[in-house]
Amino acid sequence: MPCPYFEPLEPLAEPSFCNARLPLIEQYGGLCHVCAEPFRSAETCCNHGYARGHCERFPSEGRNAAHRFSLLSQGPEELELLFIDEEEYAPAFTRQLHFSVSGNCLSEDDVDFCIAAQALAFCRSYLRKVAGAAGA
Repeated sequence: MPCPYFEPLEPLAEPSFCNARLPLIEQYGGLCHVCAEPFRSAETCCNHGYARGHCERFPSEGRNAAHRFSLLSQGPEELELLFIDEEEYAPAFTRQLHFSVSGNCLSEDDVDFCIAAQALAFCRSYLRKVAGAAGA
């Protein structure tokens, strides 16, 4: 459940959590958008969310939140996801998202850019690590 302000850009070559269950399947480095000027980050709380009180940059008045992604279905051309915006460990908002395998993109274009980046990271990691391993 990554932090709502985290834009994952690439899986880390040397992750801290090699055998852990990670919200985006792989541990990512990317940009933190908590401030007006984004900065590079790969902090634990970026990848795991619920950063209030754990991240020195997280706004003290910010809602204690995280994002969760679950695979609903997989077809040859599309992954269907459930996006869950959690607040204080409970669902606050849900939405279905669709990832085009051949287009390597989300079908929806009205999604917040951090949510979109997290959904893309989840889908790409899923195809690389889970679906690829199952087909091997």
